[in-house]
Amino acid sequence: MSIDEREHIIISDDLVLVKPLNWTTTAVDCDICGYALRDQSDVACYQKWSCCTDCRDTVVWPNKEKWLEGWRPEKTEEDN
Repeated sequence: MSIDEREHIIISDDLVLVKPLNWTTTAVDCDICGYALRDQSDVACYQKWSCCTDCRDTVVWPNKEKWLEGWRPEKTEEDN
């Protein structure tokens, strides 16, 4: 990776953050349940399904066809 493909963010005189220009962050919370992603398997699941592994197993798989068409469960007052 060349220097032109990286962004340098100067935090202080002693600290410089270097990251690829195309670097993006992953969410830290599940879009469905709102709980924090727990581990790398949750992060990988989120990148594919936009939810944690628990929600994938309980919400996505039983509704896979609807999910792939864009369906998402409605948020209720109890969820908030």
